[in-house]
Amino acid sequence: SDFESSEEYLLKAHNYFLEHGDDRDMAGSYNNLADIYKFKEKYQEAAKLYQKAVEINIRSNNQLWLAINYNNLAQTSFYLGNNKEALEYFKKSGDIYKDLNDVSGVVSNFNNLGYLSSELNDQKSAIAYYEKGYELAKKHNLKEWKMQVSQNLYISYQQIGDYKNAFETLLEFKAFE
Repeated sequence: SDFESSEEYLLKAHNYFLEHGDDRDMAGSYNNLADIYKFKEKYQEAAKLYQKAVEINIRSNNQLWLAINYNNLAQTSFYLGNNKEALEYFKKSGDIYKDLNDVSGVVSNFNNLGYLSSELNDQKSAIAYYEKGYELAKKHNLKEWKMQVSQNLYISYQQIGDYKNAFETLLEFKAFE
């Protein structure tokens, strides 16, 4: 399959980076290999590789990729049922995105925190995160994020029986289409 071919080529590239001491590309290859393992639902293996990428990106002070790696670790932790760990990684990722003034990253992070809260049946926190993300996306005219976050906000309002806000959010979502 395409994933096996991708994995094979990524391993070859990774070995090249190991031989030539290219930390930045090595961290990227760890991340990309971990993405493949995550897709294959091999979450333990993915977590180990994301953690190696984190270590390299801490050492090389590559903040953007560190935020991305923490986000990936959070997702993987969630899939493994380690929700407290997932929350910690999402918060680390969000803090870095804020420090970098990466608005899209911050909105993404609020969306992820909202999703995690929703999955943990904490709709009040989910709605708070989604509202923060939506307002930020709206302020910076990030159309794709406004659509994604408003859709998730709509679902959370429905889940708590707040049909008035769900309907208003649905109308806003429909306005983006």
